Amino acid sequence: MENKKLYFRVSLLTIFLLASMITAICFGSIEIELGIVADEVENFLQGNRTDSPNSMIIFDIRIPRILFAAISGAILSLTGMLMQTVS
Repeated sequence: MENKKLYFRVSLLTIFLLASMITAICFGSIEIELGIVADEVENFLQGNRTDSPNSMIIFDIRIPRILFAAISGAILSLTGMLMQTVS
């Protein structure tokens, strides 16, 4: 029973993380619609990355920032957990 609760919580937090990442890609000083983001990602995955301003904003600015924020947040949470465990 306890494993099901843990699995549910981790799944829910993962869904929230992905939703916030997608929201962060769409919103900023220049708002890009979700459909345009989906088209640019699809083109990128097919190897047809364009030099459009939207593509440059998404892949050169927003995605690296989002990934860095997610990784640094995970590292900080692990560090906090270790500090609480040790002391």
